[in-house]
Amino acid sequence: MKVLVFGGSFDPVHKGHIALFRRAMKQIAPDVAHIVPAYHSPFKAKSPTPFRLRMQMLK
Repeated sequence: MKVLVFGGSFDPVHKGHIALFRRAMKQIAPDVAHIVPAYHSPFKAKSPTPFRLRMQMLK
């Protein structure tokens, strides 16, 4: 079984994230895919987008 785990801070989600995910789906053709947002971005002191909102955007 092929599993794709696509992680990132997604802070905020943008077209680049979507394009990369679609390309990975096409190239890898996984049986299942999981998008895993980081609770806190390691590159920002404070997140401009709350975690719950990022989760909603990713759904």
